[in-house]
Amino acid sequence: MIKPITLIWLGFYSRIFVALFSGGQLVGDSKYYHWTAATRIKQGERELDVLMLGGAEAESLYPTILYTLYSFSTDSYFIGCLFSIFVWLLSA
Repeated sequence: MIKPITLIWLGFYSRIFVALFSGGQLVGDSKYYHWTAATRIKQGERELDVLMLGGAEAESLYPTILYTLYSFSTDSYFIGCLFSIFVWLLSA
């Protein structure tokens, strides 16, 4: 029988592998959140809610955290993927 921790680490490493070899393919939510945070970086101090369609608080938390990460590094999709992977690992 496979232990749950083994499955978690397998999921972690497979996500890293996909992030490395995805070729920067932006799809679904990751495309939206990366675009939102990267656009905010490019536009400076404008409010993130202006960029969002709904402007709901729950939707703006993750892009705001991603924006903060991008402001300390660069607005690379790969960095966004790594952040998402580590958040997934913490939740698992």
